[in-house]
Amino acid sequence: MVDEASLLSESGFFPDAAIVLEVEDTDAVARLLPQRLARWRSRRRQVLERRRQKKERKRQRREAAIERRRAKLQREAEKRKAERQV
Repeated sequence: MVDEASLLSESGFFPDAAIVLEVEDTDAVARLLPQRLARWRSRRRQVLERRRQKKERKRQRREAAIERRRAKLQREAEKRKAERQV
């Protein structure tokens, strides 16, 4: 802050007042981190939930395709069996 005030005075700007704030980094982290961490956890939970839902939809589509193919093969096998018996 002192450097900034001296830079301003060298540039011809003279501030009426200057406020110097001194805060320990641990105080700032202790105050800000819980909010940011909670927000990160919430977003992370949403991302993982969307990923899980997408994976579930993919699994369901795959199982449905397998079931359709199985039914088709079974119909074809029954058709061939019926043709052989005729």
